[in-house]
Amino acid sequence: ELGLKEGGPAPPWPEGCHPSPSDQDDQGTASPGTDWDVQFRTNVPLQEMQALLGQADVGIHTMRDEHFGISVVEFMAAGAVVIAHNSAGPALDIVTPLPDGRRTGLLADDEAGYAARLSEALLELGSAGREELAKAGREAVRHRFAQEAFEQTIASRLIAPLRAARSKKGR
Repeated sequence: ELGLKEGGPAPPWPEGCHPSPSDQDDQGTASPGTDWDVQFRTNVPLQEMQALLGQADVGIHTMRDEHFGISVVEFMAAGAVVIAHNSAGPALDIVTPLPDGRRTGLLADDEAGYAARLSEALLELGSAGREELAKAGREAVRHRFAQEAFEQTIASRLIAPLRAARSKKGR
């Protein structure tokens, strides 16, 4: 889990995770324009993770060609605007428009795309636009990935054809 909080002091950078050289002074510390509080957390208990996601404005998922992307669904369910890689499961099955055309999240292909989508989500959309996008994301999760939706899909796409085939055999 990566948490970003604007306005905090420059963090002590975890090993292997540093600001780019252009964001550092000659002592290797973050320059004044880099004032994000970044925290990496692993193996967070479920309730804490849900609370953290509930505070997030944006959830970023960068894995290319992930077959599904449950973390993308978790971001959307928690009400965070998701920015996901424009490939595989997230692009084909999750961050897709609702039937009425509303966007359910944002997709990016590379670093420049992620920067542009992050700027869009945090600066251009404003809080009302972010809320509308998050609302559409939650609606998509509820209709596509809830247990009831899964059961209905299984029943209509697997069970019904099997019953129809059995009925034809029995005639």
